[in-house]
Amino acid sequence: MLFLALMACTGSDPADTATPIVDDGCVHPVWSGGWPFPSNRLVTRDGASPTGVRLALTEADLPLSRKDLPPLDVALFDGLDGFSRLAPAVVRLDTPVDPTAFGDLSPDGTAPVSILDVEAGQFVSGRLAITSSGSTLTVWPDTALRPAALHAIVLRADLPTATCFSAGPDILAAQAAGDTHADEMDAAFAAAEAAGLSRDAIAAVVPFTTRSAESEVATLRALE
Repeated sequence: MLFLALMACTGSDPADTATPIVDDGCVHPVWSGGWPFPSNRLVTRDGASPTGVRLALTEADLPLSRKDLPPLDVALFDGLDGFSRLAPAVVRLDTPVDPTAFGDLSPDGTAPVSILDVEAGQFVSGRLAITSSGSTLTVWPDTALRPAALHAIVLRADLPTATCFSAGPDILAAQAAGDTHADEMDAAFAAAEAAGLSRDAIAAVVPFTTRSAESEVATLRALE
């Protein structure tokens, strides 16, 4: 199932070294391949879909799986009407951070990485996990996200490291200018502000759409 497959993505850091996005002395999320994940950068618009989107993935778009597990099959994901409501949000950093600097944080808008229910205007309760190398941040929702709803990964600008945390102005400008979900980014920023997080405190938002209930039922029936 989609949830189980995505769980395999978060077991360890990929062996390759990420290239910094901009040379400004800041820590940045890696904005290539499947990072951050999930993201509506990886969907296509489909008026016949219950959610209005379909996943349009290639193998390069999927986060790397653990080395002791077989590669993920893109066919498990491609064409679904959204992302799993149970799978975690995963962010890779181009510079490792000290995992001990975070303490025991819950993603409620005060954590460096959170999941926001954009349409409900609320941060989702969950758990923040950081790999021992400090290169991957993972947010596990406590309960299933709302189906067929717009959500967003929210990255705070004040990541507790020795340096600043930024998506890089070139990344934000490119998204706003050429991204088909720029309107979703605007909605996510507005929802985060309504939930008490000012725009100045946000490094980036990454909108994603969750699967519909109909899609999940169809998957379960196919397993019978």
